[in-house]
Amino acid sequence: MNTDRTNVNTFKYIKNTYDKKTLHLATVLERNIEKQTRFKSHLRFCHDSKRLKILPRFLQMKPPINHPRANEIARHAGWSYLRLIISSCHHKIDDAKKTAQDIQRNISGRITQNELATLMETMSQRNQRMEFGIRSRHQQKFTRNLHNKHEEQQCETTKRRWVVNTSNRNLDANEISLLRKGMNFAVTPKYVPVKEIITAVEQSISNLPRDAKEEVRSDVSSILK
Repeated sequence: MNTDRTNVNTFKYIKNTYDKKTLHLATVLERNIEKQTRFKSHLRFCHDSKRLKILPRFLQMKPPINHPRANEIARHAGWSYLRLIISSCHHKIDDAKKTAQDIQRNISGRITQNELATLMETMSQRNQRMEFGIRSRHQQKFTRNLHNKHEEQQCETTKRRWVVNTSNRNLDANEISLLRKGMNFAVTPKYVPVKEIITAVEQSISNLPRDAKEEVRSDVSSILK
């Protein structure tokens, strides 16, 4: 079924059968039902952004100065705006819902129940298609935002691996490469020092009961095999 054609036919029928006031009420009813759909979709997008900790691009503000504190303030402001938008969406949904309910009660006294049911069904189908379109656009935005977040994390990881030379000597490529591995880097030994490990274990379990010693030795042996 062509939703647009059904929608046009429904409003055309109301226009030809009833007065301008009834047609106006039907138009305003549709507008407020669409408004609910749009704001519910935006609200879902904002809540998903908050849950995934991805600030939408339109809220990512560039501070007037290049300073870490300024960047922090800009991020906090962006999240504050997001919370404000969520609150605003809730209020606008409630207002549109109340207006739609009032108009629906008003128009129900002007047209038959079957005509009202047809009108509401037509609006519902139209809004489902509109909601699908909005969700598709939001999904594309999320994909882009996730990609940007991943790139930012990679950039941050790269920055953490920067080597700042505070000495008076120039570092060669091998030294810089080694320093970039960080403080937790350890050189893999060419062979496993089995004798040294066994000696250290025996020293550490010397005061344990016999059964406990045998259990530790069995575990160490299975690991070294």
